[in-house]
Amino acid sequence: MKFLGLTPEAVLKRMPAEPTALQVPSWPRSLLAGALGFAAVSLLVFGTWAAAGKWFYGHLGEAGAYLAWALIFIAGAGDVFSRLVIGPGSGARFRGGFALAFLAYSVAWMAAWFALRGQTGEWLGAVAGTTVFGLLLCAMFDGWAGCLSAVFGLIAGNVAGYFLGSVLHTHWGGTTGKMLWGLAYGLGFGAGIGHALYVVQSGIRQRLVESAAPLPG
Repeated sequence: MKFLGLTPEAVLKRMPAEPTALQVPSWPRSLLAGALGFAAVSLLVFGTWAAAGKWFYGHLGEAGAYLAWALIFIAGAGDVFSRLVIGPGSGARFRGGFALAFLAYSVAWMAAWFALRGQTGEWLGAVAGTTVFGLLLCAMFDGWAGCLSAVFGLIAGNVAGYFLGSVLHTHWGGTTGKMLWGLAYGLGFGAGIGHALYVVQSGIRQRLVESAAPLPG
C-alpha cells in the first residue's frame, strides 16, 4: 500500500528542511490517546444502538446496521488516530487507509458472526477481523518488522475490551449495559490500535534518528 505515502521513505521525502515542529508520539501517548479517543467514538456508536437500535435493524437489516455503525467508527476514529501518524501530510493520507482497514475488519467480523453466531462467531470474528486489520496497518507503513507485536496487541486489546464489555452488558442490561460495553470495547481496542500504530512506525522513527531529526515525543 505504498500509494498512500506512509512508508519511511515517502515520509522523509515530505519532511521540511528544519522539522523542529515534528510530532512523534511516544508509546504511552499512543496508548492513552488511542484508548480515550476511540472510547469516545465507541460511546457514540453504542449510544445509537441503545437509543435507536430498533430503527437501525428495522430499516437497514442486521448487516446494514452493522455497516452503518462501522462507517460511524471510521468517520470518528480516522481523525483520532491520524493524530498519531508521523510526518507532514501523513494524517490525511492515513484516513483513507484506516477506512479500508477498518471496513475489512468489520466485514471479516460480520462474516464470522453470520456463519457461526454465538461466542464462537464472536471469537472468530474478533481474531480474524483484527488480524486482517493489523496486516493492513503493517502494509500501509511498511512496518513488517514489528507486525507480530502489532497484531497481537490489536487482538489482545480488542478481545479484552469486547468480552469485558459483553460481561458488563449482561450484568447491567439496558442502556447502561450497552454504554458500558461501548466504553470497555473502545478503551481496549483503542489502546490496541494506539500500540499497533506506534510499532508499525518504528521504521520511520529509526530513519528520523539516522537523519538527526529531533524526536519531541
